[in-house]
Amino acid sequence: MGSRAVAATPSLSRVAAFLASSLAYPAAAPAPPAPDAPSLPSPISTDLERFAAWRNATPLEQQQELYVASFDLNPQRSLHLTYHRHADRPERGAALAELAHRLREAGRPAVGELPDHLPLLLELAAKTPLGWEILREYRAEVAVLSGRLSRADHPYAPLFSALGALLEPALAEGGATKCL
Repeated sequence: MGSRAVAATPSLSRVAAFLASSLAYPAAAPAPPAPDAPSLPSPISTDLERFAAWRNATPLEQQQELYVASFDLNPQRSLHLTYHRHADRPERGAALAELAHRLREAGRPAVGELPDHLPLLLELAAKTPLGWEILREYRAEVAVLSGRLSRADHPYAPLFSALGALLEPALAEGGATKCL
């Protein structure tokens, strides 16, 4: 638990909210557009726009099938970050308990999902620096997911590329707040 905090600027909050909704199970509700954040570094904006274009051009049923096959049925692409660090070893239970405790302490208990679920942590990041702090702690796991999806030329890869860029040390130490 480092002392560095990413300020929840309106732009950064919109990006986190977009990533959270984009990484949730695709629903029939209209998908939000990529956030209009002119201060975002170009590669991040491009990644978000690329995903939004794919989502807008792809039928909902196809999105849902891909989501389930990619994230629910493939443990190597699980959106549960502690799985990538601990697999099913006992240490994962301890890590989940510690995350649940941190979320409860912050008044934001995980409801309906394990506390390491990436969309849940992104929702938290949209509202509080604690979400960014936890995401930075799992930066290596986000990078692993990003690599796996990129190598497969997966439609969700741009989201992980953008998130990985936001979690890079230079941005996590204040660069993100300066450019957003």
